[in-house]
Amino acid sequence: MIATTIKIDGFNKTHINWTDLTWNPWTGCSKVSAGCKFCYIDNIEIQQGKDPKVVKRTSKLTFEKPLKVSTPSIIFTCSMSDFFHHDADEWRKEAWEIIRKTPHHRYQILTKRPERIKECLPNDWCQANYKHVWLGTSVENNETNVIDRIRILREVPCEVRFISFEPLLDDIKLERSQLEGIHWGIIGGESGRYKNGTIPLFREADPQWFRNLRDILKEAGVLVWFKQAGTYIAHKYKMKGKGDQLNQIPSDLRLRERPDF
Repeated sequence: MIATTIKIDGFNKTHINWTDLTWNPWTGCSKVSAGCKFCYIDNIEIQQGKDPKVVKRTSKLTFEKPLKVSTPSIIFTCSMSDFFHHDADEWRKEAWEIIRKTPHHRYQILTKRPERIKECLPNDWCQANYKHVWLGTSVENNETNVIDRIRILREVPCEVRFISFEPLLDDIKLERSQLEGIHWGIIGGESGRYKNGTIPLFREADPQWFRNLRDILKEAGVLVWFKQAGTYIAHKYKMKGKGDQLNQIPSDLRLRERPDF
C-alpha cells in the first residue's frame, strides 16, 4: 500500500480515504504476515534515512498534537507503526492518556497484533471512558493465524471493532458467525510501485474477491468501505492511480459506509 501524506504541524493530512488525519506517536515496525511484504513504511523510512525495523518515539510536538487540536477529527493512529508493537511498550501509557483527554476525536487503531490488545489497554479501560476509540485488525488472506485475528478482536470490549481487508490477497472465506460484533470492514487491493520500472512491488487481486467479501460482510450486517481496487487492477483496466476514485470503480462496489458513533 502507498500512503500519501501532507504534513500539518504534528498531524498528517492523509489521502487514506477512510480517515481524516494520521497521528504517529512512534514510527517503525516489523513484519508479521504476508500483508506486510510491501508495506509503505519501509520506503518512507528508508527515504528519510531511517531503519524501518527500529521503533522510534516521535517528537514532543507530534506526540502531543491531539491535545492542541480542537476540531473533532477521525484519526488513524500509528499509520507508520503498530500501536501494540512490543517495542513501544514504554510510551503507550502516555499515548493512552492523550487519547483519554481528547474524546472529541475518533481514534482508529489498526493492528496486526490483536493478541496484545488486552494486555496493553489502560487500567481504566471501558466503553464509557474510551467510546471514541475504534479497534481494528488486518486480515489479508485465509491463513488460519490471520483469520484468527478476528476472533481475538471480538473478545475485546470496545465501541467499534473493524477489519481492514487490505491488501486483499485471497478470496476470503468467512462464516456470518465469525463476524458477530464486527461493525465495519474496509476492502482494498494492494497499491504499490514498480522497482527499477519493471519489478512490481504489489500483488494481484481479483475484482470477484471484492464482491464476494462485500456480500459476506453485508450478510453479516457489517458496514462496508471499499477503499480501492489496487495498483494491479488499476493498471489492468487503465484506471487512474490505485483505483480509488469512485467514478472509476464499478457501481456495485461504490460503498463508502462508516459507523456513526
